[in-house]
Amino acid sequence: MEDGQRDKRRKTLAAIRRSARVAKSRCVPVVPMKEAREHLTAMFDDPLEMVRVIAAYDDIDDVIVFNPDHEAWTDMRSYLRARPRFFSTLHPYHIVRHELGHAAHHRSLNPEERLRIWHADLKPEEREIARRVRGRATWNVKGFIAEAHAGLWAKVEFDREILKLFDRYRGPRP
Repeated sequence: MEDGQRDKRRKTLAAIRRSARVAKSRCVPVVPMKEAREHLTAMFDDPLEMVRVIAAYDDIDDVIVFNPDHEAWTDMRSYLRARPRFFSTLHPYHIVRHELGHAAHHRSLNPEERLRIWHADLKPEEREIARRVRGRATWNVKGFIAEAHAGLWAKVEFDREILKLFDRYRGPRP
């Protein structure tokens, strides 16, 4: 392995280890690195989707899995800065905070609420509100909750409409 590749791999593993410590501090287990690729393959049917995933919360196993092959891990700050309209914060722990938002949300919902909320789409007027959080928040309800959760954790001051929507879908405060 070349020195450049070795340095990239070292930075990736160090960044993932730091994020894993954040997850574990919130009592959310992390898939061991040696099992991550296999776990992601089981989670995502589409190989192209799997490649784009930086990290994912698996609600079936209640774990977070980090994608060790994603470029973001070598320099998370630069990766986030290059996408300011996509993520609600530029904090280097933004990705793990987003996934922890999924975990906290899923854990806080009862089975009936999970059926109603977890896989729900945002209504068009809600999507406009979510757009003020950032682009990633517009995908669906759970994406909105996770992205707003990461923003709240970073002390982003969201407007009343965003917080009202967050509460309507039972978003957990960090």
